[in-house]
Formats: sequence, C-alpha cells, structure tokens
Amino acid sequence: MSSADIKLDMNSSAETRGRVSTVSKKILGGLPTKHDSLMGINKHRSWAHNNSPLLVRMVEHNYFECIVGLLIGLNCITIGMEVQLCPAVTSLRWAPPYESPWVGASLSDRLQKVQSGEWNKYEPSKDCPAHFLQASEYVLTGLFVVEFFLRVLVFGNTTIAQCPNCLMLALSG
Repeated sequence: MSSADIKLDMNSSAETRGRVSTVSKKILGGLPTKHDSLMGINKHRSWAHNNSPLLVRMVEHNYFECIVGLLIGLNCITIGMEVQLCPAVTSLRWAPPYESPWVGASLSDRLQKVQSGEWNKYEPSKDCPAHFLQASEYVLTGLFVVEFFLRVLVFGNTTIAQCPNCLMLALSG
C-alpha cells in the first residue's frame, strides 16, 4: 500500500481526518497510550479507583514500572550469581570452605556422603555469598508479593485470569 493508494479529501470532516490519523499511527507504529490498553476496562471494578486515587496514580506511573523492571533485573542477576557461584556439593565446580572437614574429599566421597544423608547437598562453596543471596531472595519475593497485591487493588482481579479455566489449563499442561 503506497501513499498514492490513500486519497484524502482536504474538505473532509474532522471525524474522517481523526480516523485517518489514528489508522496512520497504527500503520506507522505509533506508541500505544494508556487508553489503547486493557487497563482502562477494569477501572470501574477496582477498589482503589473508588477509594485511593493516589495509589492508582502511583501504580499506573511509569516510574513504578521502571522500579519493578529493575527489581526483576536484580532478581535475574542474583539467580545467575547463585547458579555460577553456589554449585551443589555433588558438582565438580564445588570448592569446600577453607576451615571445612570436606577439604580433601574427592567427588566420589562427596557423592556417597550426600546420598547417605551424612552431608547436606546444598552446603555453600567457598566463593558462594549464601547469606546475601538468601536475604535478597526473601526481600525480592516480598517486594514482588507487594507489587502483585498493589496491581490487584488498582486493576482488579479480572486482569489476572482473563479466561475462566486458566488454572485448569495450566495444571493439565
């Protein structure tokens, strides 16, 4: 479709010009606005729109989205740190802490002791920042739970599961 295919009458009504500009924005990839999304559908259903407009403005603000995105990025980094720096005792990458009784144990000895239940499979290696990772996991999980409930308060619970049998679909997998 070229520009020659679209003929525009200069004397056309404002309504036609508005439709053409909307169509051209969609064709040319215009940025969506808040009114283009499904967020506006549930505004009359949520508790926060009736009782707490400050909460609605905070959750719908771009800064809230940026902060949640940064939290997700931080969570990805901590998961990567845990995978890289904290291998299981049964891994070849595991290195015992300096003052540990496991310092001279071979891999086969470690496997036998873990399988017999004598050793903990998730004993942190010497390079693992286990306390930091565990604390960050708890803090980030708490923040994600708070974010979830804020979104439920603002957007209503119908945005969580649009289809009535989503849980059954997920479980039947």
